[in-house]
Amino acid sequence: MLPIFIILVAALAVFYPIISRLFPLLPYRLQARPGKRRADDNVKVWVNPRSGFYYCPSSAMYGKLSPGVTMTQEKALEAGYSPAQEKHCR
Repeated sequence: MLPIFIILVAALAVFYPIISRLFPLLPYRLQARPGKRRADDNVKVWVNPRSGFYYCPSSAMYGKLSPGVTMTQEKALEAGYSPAQEKHCR
């Protein structure tokens, strides 16, 4: 019984880095980051589905990247899009 336990522990130690990369802890990664404040969620933003980013109306890229659609910042965040310059629109 002891040799089997030792083999299992050794296998876990060897394969843990691979397993942790394949199955990250999603709830941990989806938590809001402290210090990052969300601004006005009703601002219309330009979403580029290919890149996964959205652009504020004050951005030079707003409305210029194709394909793209407008939606509120709140809906863009819920859909998984990120702000292009790591700053939420105000």
